Amino acid sequence: MLAQVLEVLPEVAGELAAPYSNISNLSVFSTDGEAKIGQNISVGLAQVLDMVKSTTGVDFQDTLQRAADGGREVRAQAEQADSASRPSPSPSDDAADEAADDA
Repeated sequence: MLAQVLEVLPEVAGELAAPYSNISNLSVFSTDGEAKIGQNISVGLAQVLDMVKSTTGVDFQDTLQRAADGGREVRAQAEQADSASRPSPSPSDDAADEAADDA
């Protein structure tokens, strides 16, 4: 069910924005400016996500946040593993380097 909803979301966003694609010239007489158009699309998409949550129980905001948090955790673990796998210089290597420099 979740995969089906995820597949449809880009189509829904496209349909929400479609009426605005037919505008060739736009004169804005508002203190809100042209940003209001983008806000309308965002509000429409938020309403769709709320509808999906109420009908399916799937909270996309929470799901995306958990995915982002998990991604950060995976990246941190990978960086730790990478730094742990690199050989760190040992004191004997430093001493050998200094001896070679003195010679």
